[in-house]
Amino acid sequence: MNSLRPRILLLALLTGLAVSLQAKDLFEITVQSPTASVTSSDSSLLDLLDRAINSEGEFAIFTGTARATTLSYAGVPNALRVTLNASETSARLDIPITGFSRTFSGMDSDDLQNQIEDFLKQEGARELARFYREINARSAAALTDGNPHSSTALLANRAFDLYGTHLGLTREEHDQARDYAGGAHFGLVPDVGLVDADGYEGYSVSLPLDVRIRLAERVGLFIDLTPNFLDLEGSQAFQLALGLGVPVKIFKQDADHRWLWQVTPSGGALVAGSADYLAGGLLYAGTLTSLLGYDFGPFAVAMGNQIGFCDTIKLKAGDYEFDSGVEQRILKNGLQVSVPFGGRWVAQVRGTYTRFLEDAAVPDYFTVGGDVAYRFLGKADAEEAKRGYAFVGVYADLADNYTSPHVRLGTAWKF
Repeated sequence: MNSLRPRILLLALLTGLAVSLQAKDLFEITVQSPTASVTSSDSSLLDLLDRAINSEGEFAIFTGTARATTLSYAGVPNALRVTLNASETSARLDIPITGFSRTFSGMDSDDLQNQIEDFLKQEGARELARFYREINARSAAALTDGNPHSSTALLANRAFDLYGTHLGLTREEHDQARDYAGGAHFGLVPDVGLVDADGYEGYSVSLPLDVRIRLAERVGLFIDLTPNFLDLEGSQAFQLALGLGVPVKIFKQDADHRWLWQVTPSGGALVAGSADYLAGGLLYAGTLTSLLGYDFGPFAVAMGNQIGFCDTIKLKAGDYEFDSGVEQRILKNGLQVSVPFGGRWVAQVRGTYTRFLEDAAVPDYFTVGGDVAYRFLGKADAEEAKRGYAFVGVYADLADNYTSPHVRLGTAWKF
């Protein structure tokens, strides 16, 4: 008996570990009838709804019975509830998180389905927009708004990275006053991060690309494209952001001038989509970013400030209309310190505070991190040289219910 005890304890430990390592799906459905109740979860809301509506798989026991179906969406319990009678001629839709309720009655199941389809084409689009807006305000794992990995944050972050931060001068740039020529340059910054959104874990991968064109000595044109892939507990989503900005240098920093002040109006658009989330949409955004800096010699300090908005572009397909429900305003304030070392090296640390001005599950968060860059183009004694850099950096988005560390590397340019 004593020899069996260690084996039993080891088995119990391994079983407990296996349970603790199980993934936590974003979506959960409970179906109840007068005689039974079944709860199931999945990383794909589409697959889970298909089984529940058609009484298949784990829900097969509810075929031909009166039943109530309750949805928990990305950690938001009792987000939606549908009650159906046994003959499927009457259905009640409740959205507790918005307060909406509607009962549909038909002559038969086909008539009932037609009524629900007519509802979705008209009033239903507005109610779904309200539903997604509440999800964004309550779930740190939401897709389109209200957290650091959301679509609205992606647009704001990309604009701030381009126009609210910059690489400080290297020692070589300090020592020689000359024009660092522009022209047109191409940048690439792969970014990989882990995500813990209120207990839902996953990762994100993005590949920001940008083209920087020097229109005049103090005016540039930036075009950027950022594809992004997100996976949270197996629920996958894709986002693609496009941005356009015109940075204007009011004060130009170089070896002879210590002050930097750059003001950038910019705009962008983003398409997001996920069959797993049954969410997405087309968004547009506008931002105004100020970058103010001073070079002390041994180190330089810069402050970035940004205000921006992001709203939905409504999509129509036939008689159907889709509205993702996004209406967000975002404020960002950051501070960075740059320290040159060696001849062509510069290191910098930065911190940024982001605030969602409309309802959000993660209303504010800090981003802290740093980079090390090396200027790799241009001869030391040339009258004119290009400012091309390679860099590697780490940063993290931090909030009470959200953590996301990232690693990034790539190229950067100054115009």
